[in-house]
Amino acid sequence: MTAAEPAERSDQHVAPIYRAAITTMTWGFRSAAALLMLGLLLALVKGESLERRVDSLEDSVPAILDGKAAGFIDLAILTIMVTPLFTVTAVALGFHRAGDRRYAVCSLLVLGILGISVVLSLIR
Repeated sequence: MTAAEPAERSDQHVAPIYRAAITTMTWGFRSAAALLMLGLLLALVKGESLERRVDSLEDSVPAILDGKAAGFIDLAILTIMVTPLFTVTAVALGFHRAGDRRYAVCSLLVLGILGISVVLSLIR
């Protein structure tokens, strides 16, 4: 066994986890950016003023269905907030599949902290 073999095994171990995290963050950012751009474009075209506060989720859904810019901007902000939750979930699942229980548990602890902060911010 050479010194390079453990490093190669380690790289093979975490490469799928890195890919999952990068993919989740990339698509989360792209989705949020697209929603934000759509909201800003709607505000510009319809002449709607931009809100200074984010509405609750119960108010945002009807706003989106009515085609209001504020609803899409609120959804973009929510997407930015939940993207790290999905990313940490993907990382925790990756570590679990790889058999690395210690990092899976650490990831779940981080997920719990992120989840609590999102819930606290939503219930203001």
